[in-house]
Amino acid sequence: MNETRKYKIAGCVFSVTLDAPWSFMRYTAPVMERIISAREGRPVNVKPVRAGDEVPLRTYVRSREELPSPRVPGSIDFSQYEPFAYDGSQEPQFNLEVAAPSDTAIPEDATLAIKVDEFLPAYDIYERDGDLMFEFFPERGVSAGILTVSPKTGKGVYTPSPRMKPYGTLSQVNIATMIMFTIASAPCGTLLMHSSVVRRNGYANLFLGKSGTGKSTHARLWIDNVEGADLMNDDNPALRVITDESQLEGCRYDKDLAAKTISKDGVVYVFGTPWSGKTPCYRNVTAPVGAIVRLQQAPRNTISRISGLEAYASVISSASMLRWKSGFMDMVTPTAEKIAMTVKCLSLDCLPDPDAAFLCSETISK
Repeated sequence: MNETRKYKIAGCVFSVTLDAPWSFMRYTAPVMERIISAREGRPVNVKPVRAGDEVPLRTYVRSREELPSPRVPGSIDFSQYEPFAYDGSQEPQFNLEVAAPSDTAIPEDATLAIKVDEFLPAYDIYERDGDLMFEFFPERGVSAGILTVSPKTGKGVYTPSPRMKPYGTLSQVNIATMIMFTIASAPCGTLLMHSSVVRRNGYANLFLGKSGTGKSTHARLWIDNVEGADLMNDDNPALRVITDESQLEGCRYDKDLAAKTISKDGVVYVFGTPWSGKTPCYRNVTAPVGAIVRLQQAPRNTISRISGLEAYASVISSASMLRWKSGFMDMVTPTAEKIAMTVKCLSLDCLPDPDAAFLCSETISK
């Protein structure tokens, strides 16, 4: 017995299939109210989670009292995906199957391509007969299972290790869906961008920077101090070059602004996603990009325009991608170039204070 649901993000439709013993959680009324609100694009009552803040549950279920009763063993809380639920006729570009737990292992004839272990969770990537295999490690030396992806067919199977419970399995599913979305959506001029996104006056502004730079802190300064600012995503929004309004179908957006901004030459839009880091902000909303701002900590606030190779380097360094795969890089490079050439790119050296948000907002508005 298995269950399948479809979702749509930035025009990319994908499906998730849960094999027994896994199942999709059924939601109580308070949770469904939040899901429907996020699906309709309304602001979510959360603020960007800064370093040192108490980390909330990464879900629209806020407490044990909001869990369905009786509890179903193996049910996985997909509430962060439900604002992006899709029931149309467009065929999925990829399918992720979450298999029953098993002690599966990487085949001996697979070739290790790269180890990604600078931070946790870590993973090793292998190649075998055109397939990609990812072994996940939420802790050093502790495997959470294996994801096998066939880029040609768009099919992936994640087999959790027997130690995995529903919440831990969802954490790895999030990584798996991001990986598969990155592969499937790249040919459509789409990138996942590691950034925090705040919208104001209809336009979305992305804050980039290395981990620990203060992206969420700066986004929160906007939310708290800049009138009319709202949070779209706090970790992994999707950027797509839009050439026709039909490519926004299924998202909540400003139709008047779309008519003014979209042209056959393409304009960059940012989309909410189910992946928002520590901040449970999963909104089915899209907006044209107003500016991309590279943040750096500094003893005073200064801001300047960047362009050319400097702008491109800022964009490409923050894009989520398979950097070691030359064919994949060939697909994403034109998108990164388009973003760098057409979007206002700024460099902000800043303190974690309201004046930095005011300076940034005023500069973008000019």
